[in-house]
Amino acid sequence: MISQKSGISGWLLDNFKNFDNAWKEHGKTYNTVLVNSVAASCIDIFCTTVDTGKFNQVFSWFISEGIIPNYSDEKGQWWFSKNIFLTKIIKEKFADELKNKTTDELYLRMFIWEIYLNISYPFSLNKLIVNYGSSCVIKRKDLNPYF
Repeated sequence: MISQKSGISGWLLDNFKNFDNAWKEHGKTYNTVLVNSVAASCIDIFCTTVDTGKFNQVFSWFISEGIIPNYSDEKGQWWFSKNIFLTKIIKEKFADELKNKTTDELYLRMFIWEIYLNISYPFSLNKLIVNYGSSCVIKRKDLNPYF
């Protein structure tokens, strides 16, 4: 695993682009989610939100809420660059928790996905479940007891 401590340099971006291009050349099985998943699983500077559309939705929400500063166009408007930018800021904001070991980097990487779920499905904490059969009982099931 490549650590953030080793620095984010041009070779990392170049290698990601080469990998992305090689996958595109492979043919009809190209899928950006798979390419991003490989990057997110191998390099600990990315969050686990690998779907570009979903990531951009969360990224825009963080900016609109003032949690992160505006993102400049010169860094590139694609998943790779935005992901590094957002993950770095999240780690900085949770620096005390990381230092005190009340959380770890993996949870912070997954935190961005949890934010996406709460933005996209704000009323999905309780879901109505209908059981068919002789009793026809309607029950509420708590889908996410931690929120």
